[in-house]
Amino acid sequence: MKISLLIIAVLTTIATSCSHEQQISTAEANAQFEIIQQRSGISFAPEVRLLNHGDGGGRDASYGFYNWTVFSPTQLVLPKMKEAYIERGYLSLPLEDSIRSLKVTAKGENFSDALEAISSSWETNGYSFGATLVRTKHGDYLHLTTGKGK
Repeated sequence: MKISLLIIAVLTTIATSCSHEQQISTAEANAQFEIIQQRSGISFAPEVRLLNHGDGGGRDASYGFYNWTVFSPTQLVLPKMKEAYIERGYLSLPLEDSIRSLKVTAKGENFSDALEAISSSWETNGYSFGATLVRTKHGDYLHLTTGKGK
């Protein structure tokens, strides 16, 4: 049940995120990657691109809610889920549904060579995270959401 709610929350977040294409400066992208790495523990290679970010609008800032969409030409490693019944540490997601959701925040990106979609959730550094990753032959697309942890 908890996992179903997480998937619904992540997909809803993607669908309600800022749907316009963002012009993101290098300085802004670097600042956002520093925040992501400090909070989530995910490491990024220098060639990673920030495609979109925002708070989704209309939320109370005290919740710490934020989301990012990232492309990495190299494979990303997400923290694994701790639930014992989850094989590999990640949930497999329906590929077409995940692509459709990601297209909202990754406008103009090519998903024609998508291989798989996975999801993970974890808590670290006082924040809760939910991630949807679509792996393609040319790189990984990641949509990451966060809010303050328990």
